[in-house]
Amino acid sequence: MVYFFLQKSSKIGYMVIPKLNKFVSQFLSSLPAGLDPVKSEFEAKLRQGITQALLKMDLVTRQEFDVQTQVLARTRQRLQSLEEKLRQLEVVIALDTSKEELN
Repeated sequence: MVYFFLQKSSKIGYMVIPKLNKFVSQFLSSLPAGLDPVKSEFEAKLRQGITQALLKMDLVTRQEFDVQTQVLARTRQRLQSLEEKLRQLEVVIALDTSKEELN
């Protein structure tokens, strides 16, 4: 599974993912020299389009992802603990029930 993260930026609220920055730079450097006069405008529009598309997606920052990962880990630990306590209680109840049936 691949995760994409937005990074905070004071300019637009979020900046495009570094890997996408690299992709855009490589793409722009591969354009023919005849397009040099419009490259900067094209780059701005391309980055703006990518950023807007990413903002429409349900993406989170790396920090938010890490926080939720920690919350999930604690929740799993708590669930495992509660499941173990439930198993222990079921054993106690089963023993009590069997003792009552013998009497």
